[in-house]
Amino acid sequence: MRAYSPDLVSLTWLGLDLSEGLAQGAFISVTRNAPTWTQKPNGVGGVVRMFNPDTSGEVAVLIDQESGVNQALVALATADRFVRSAVAPLILIDNSAREIITFSRSYISTIPDPQRGTASTILTWIFNFETVIQLPLDQNANRVGT
Repeated sequence: MRAYSPDLVSLTWLGLDLSEGLAQGAFISVTRNAPTWTQKPNGVGGVVRMFNPDTSGEVAVLIDQESGVNQALVALATADRFVRSAVAPLILIDNSAREIITFSRSYISTIPDPQRGTASTILTWIFNFETVIQLPLDQNANRVGT
C-alpha cells in the first residue's frame, strides 16, 4: 500500500497555486452532481442501465484564513462579481497517486463568510466545475513497490 502525502499535491486555478494556502493536514474534497449510471424500469419487470453525461460537481478546498492564497481568492472572487469571467480549469496534480485531475470551467461558487476570533480559522472555498477528467501520470501507479 502506498503512503499518501498532501505535500505531494499541487492545485492551481487561474495561475494561482492554491496548495500554498491549504490548511494543515487538509485534503481536497470532490462531490459530483449526478451518478454516471442510473437505472430505469424497462416496463417488463427489469431495469435498463442509463448513461448520464453530466460530470459536473464541486470541489471544496480548505484554505487557511491568514494565507496569501485566501487573500488572492477574495480579490479574484470580488473581481468576478464585476467581470463575470473568472472561469478556468482547476488542475490537481497528485504525485502520491501519480495522477492529474482537471476540473474544467471551474469558478468560485461564493466567497466564504468572514470569520474572526482569537486564532486563525480554516475557510472552505467551493469551486463549481463542468467536467472532470482524471488521468494517470504513468501506467504503473498501482504496482506494489513503485
